[in-house]
Amino acid sequence: MQDKAPFKLALAALFMDNEARDPAAAMDALHEEYAHARFFTREFVAYQLHSLKAVGILQVDENGRYSITRSGAERVRGSL
Repeated sequence: MQDKAPFKLALAALFMDNEARDPAAAMDALHEEYAHARFFTREFVAYQLHSLKAVGILQVDENGRYSITRSGAERVRGSL
């Protein structure tokens, strides 16, 4: 059995395809892997997205969709 990536890294890596996603779409994309985790709630995912934005890994547009920054992509790539 393969271990799951730490959630925040998995969440950031989700955006490596350069697609903008709102929190619901990010949650949908990670649902299969994390659905059974107690922490996997709408509030937690929104908090983690905000946290990744605060450190410059993600940016958010006027529609509330998150996307990865250039420096964020480099940092995530270095962590995978």
